[in-house]
This record gives sequence, structure tokens and C-alpha cells, in this order.
Amino acid sequence: MGNFVIGMHIGHNSSAAIIENGSLIYAVQEERLTRIKNQGGLPEKGLKEIEDKIYDITTNNCTIQLANGWKTMFRGFWQRDDLLRAYENSSRSLISSVQHLGRKTKIVSDGICASVNIGYAGQIERIAEVEQSNSIGRLYSNVTYLMGMAPLEHEYKIMGLAPYSEKAKETALIANKLEELFIFNKKNPLIWQRNGCPPMQYAHKFLSNLFMHKRFDHIASGVQKFLENFLVKWVQNCIRETGIKKVACSGGVFMNVKANQKILELPEVEEFFIFPSCGDETNAIGAGWLLYRDLYKDEIKPLNNIYLGGAFDNNWVQKELSEYKFKSKVHVEYVKDIEKRVAELLAKHEIVARFKGRMEFGARALGNRSILANPSNPKF
Repeated sequence: MGNFVIGMHIGHNSSAAIIENGSLIYAVQEERLTRIKNQGGLPEKGLKEIEDKIYDITTNNCTIQLANGWKTMFRGFWQRDDLLRAYENSSRSLISSVQHLGRKTKIVSDGICASVNIGYAGQIERIAEVEQSNSIGRLYSNVTYLMGMAPLEHEYKIMGLAPYSEKAKETALIANKLEELFIFNKKNPLIWQRNGCPPMQYAHKFLSNLFMHKRFDHIASGVQKFLENFLVKWVQNCIRETGIKKVACSGGVFMNVKANQKILELPEVEEFFIFPSCGDETNAIGAGWLLYRDLYKDEIKPLNNIYLGGAFDNNWVQKELSEYKFKSKVHVEYVKDIEKRVAELLAKHEIVARFKGRMEFGARALGNRSILANPSNPKF
């Protein structure tokens, strides 16, 4: 058995990943196993998958990198005994849950919303970080909630609404007001802080008052315009301060493709890379990679694909089909060239549920656990 590290994200859309000898060999979101969208908390089922399907980890030393900001949030802003106790209880639960993974279990946590790092020759040097109460992502989620949608899930709808009023006068006013609330530090333009608004963890009432009597499309356009302008300015600041023109970004905010387009169009950007499915779920992967490099000073292997979950052989499939009690008659047939058969069915405008190979990781369906349909059919 080689060197390995488990990375975990225990916040929104929790996940677990394992790195062995520098290679990311397995990663899974808890929601894929519990079937609860954006499942948060400790990724218990994910850890169980790692133990059952990948390793007998109990015989090895194990180091846990925990991507989580709960402690900073509780101690820095809430200052309430009941919430502090809740955090401490969750910590005890976490420690007891992972102790069985190894004789030497170490938990490392972080509590920031953004950072600037320089990568060179296999090393990553953090040169700036932003405390999580200044989170731009949480601002966007607050707006999503105020618009009557599910925060941390329906932000794409705000982005989709934005073009309808992007040139309205009220849109510009809202964007300008938001720009006044988040200002870049004059001494260090790589970081920013709030200006006249409460921490984003509990800014709901403040933002509600700010947007009072504003039209929903103006709000959507305003917050999107602010986000685009803010990220562009941040990237420009980073390039100007470091002289580095190759940019890599990750984090849920960079699921915003319109903002990414604005960054990509910057003349000073030579290369622009976004980590696949860059939402909170990938914190587990980043945490594992970072700690592995710190512990073993070993090379991190390139990410070749995002099919990182479990797989099931034909015997398992046959067993499940034979034991499951279907409500209606089911025809089972073995097809050697399954991809060709799927293509034929799609050409006939049939709907295909595809289950094959390793499960994809992240927010996007990539074919192995997907419902497929012919997009040329307007009835779909």
C-alpha cells in the first residue's frame, strides 16, 4: 500500500475523495449515494464507499484533509453558545466517524471564501486569502433566496434572467450599489472586504432592504453585472500584481459561464482554465491534493477524466434485475455494442437511461449515469 490521503468537504454538497501515490483514484458526492440533492454534512456514505470498494483502510495510517469553514464562521460571527455547541458536537462526530479509518488520524480545516495562489514546478504558494464573511458566492446565493428560489442550487436561473434587463438604468444602479459594498484593499488589491454591510452569513435582511421595491429582472441583471465586473477586476489585479497571465479558477462562483466569458475575453489573459464541476463538491479533491503534496512532497498526477465514482459488473446488474420487484413487465436483453444500440434508439426519438462504467463526478451528467434524449425533438 502506498501513500494516500482522504479529502472531505462537509459543507454544501458534501463529498469525499482519495489520493494514492499522487493520483486521484476515487471521488464521490454524498448526494449521489443518499439521492438527496446537494446533501451536506459529513459524507458518511462516501467514506463507506471508499472503505468498502477501494481499501481496507483500517490497516493503514490515514490523514484527513477537511475542507470546512464552520469553526471560523461560528467563532467569528455568531457568538452564540448553542451554535458553538453544535459545531463542537459536529467535530466530535466527525472525529469519531473517521477514527476507524486509521491508527493516526489527523484533521485539518480551513475557513476562507477565496484565495490567490501561484503554482510553479509542482508547488502552490498562497499569496492572499479572503475571510469567508466577504463571500461573493454567498451574496449571489442570498439574492437567489430573496428571489424565491433555492439558494446554492438555482443561481443559474438568476444568471439566465440577467440578459433580459442588462441595459436597464435600474440594473446599472443596483450593480453600482453592490460595487460600493465590496471594495478591494488599497494596499493589497488581491483581497477585498465588505464596506457598510454585515457578514454575508447573515446579510439577508440587509439585502432585502437594499432591493426593496426593485423589479426581479433588474435585481437579477444587477447582481450578475456586479459579479462579472468584480471578477474581471480581481483577475486584472492578480495579473498586474504578479505578472502571471495564465489563470486557473475554481469554486462555485466559476460555474457562472457568463462571468467566465468576460474573463476569457480579457486581452491580458493568455490561458484560462476552470476546474471541471468547480462547485463546493470539488473541495474534497483540492483538499486531498494539497495535503498529499504537503505531506509527501510527491508529484501530483494529472487529472485524466472525471469518471471517478463506483462501477458495477454484469453479475451485479443481473443480480439486481432478478431480485428487484418491478411494478410492470420488463424485458431484459444483453447487447454487445451498447453504444451503437443507444445511438439507434436516440435516432428513433426514444429516451434512454444509461448506466455503465464508473460514475461521473460533479454537477454535470456525462453519460455514465444519465437520461439521454434526442434534442432535435421539440416534444422533449
